Amino acid sequence: MPRGITSAQREFAKSVFRDLEEQFPNQTEIGRLVGVDQSRVSAIRSTGKTSLHVLLAAATLANRPPEEISRILGTPLPNPIPTSAPAHTDPPVGTFLMRLRRLPGLEAWVEENPQKLTISQLAHGMAIYEDVKPRSRDDGQPLNGWGSYFDDALSGRLTRELAGAVSDAEALELAQMSPAGRKKFARKKRG
Repeated sequence: MPRGITSAQREFAKSVFRDLEEQFPNQTEIGRLVGVDQSRVSAIRSTGKTSLHVLLAAATLANRPPEEISRILGTPLPNPIPTSAPAHTDPPVGTFLMRLRRLPGLEAWVEENPQKLTISQLAHGMAIYEDVKPRSRDDGQPLNGWGSYFDDALSGRLTRELAGAVSDAEALELAQMSPAGRKKFARKKRG
C-alpha cells in the first residue's frame, strides 16, 4: 500500500488479519501463505500497515469479496489477484479430488465435519501428510484420527519427520500402553 494509507485502509488490513487468525492455526502459517514472516503478521495485525501485494493476498486468503477490497483500496483489482501462497496449497482441482479420495477415510471425515477446515487448510494438510507420512492405524487413517491429525499438521507440529529409530519410538509407545494394550498390539503385529 502507498506510504500514507488512510485510517480506513489500516482498519481493513487489521480486520483481514484478524479473520485469518480465526481461520489458521498460527501467525507463522498465515505469514507463509501471504509471503511474510510471523513478526510482520503481528505488526500488520496491530498497525494495519502493509504492502498492496500482501494485503491483496491476505484479503483473498480470508475470502473477502473483491468488490470490498477494491472499494477500500480505492483502486480496481488486477485480474487475477496476485497471491504469494505456495503452489502446494492450491493444487489443480483434479489432483485435489484424487488426493482427497485416495487418503483412507478422509473424504468421509470431511463429509462428517464440513465446517472444520477451509479448502486451503485441507489441501495444506494433505500435502503435509504426503511429505511426513505420519503413523497410521491398520486402515491407513492417522493414528488418532483425521481431526487430531489436522490439528497437529496445521499447528506446525508435523512439518518434518523426526530423526531417530522407529524401534525406539515403538518401544516408548509400548511402554506407555496398558498391559492389555501391549497384548493387543502384539497380536495385531503377529497376525
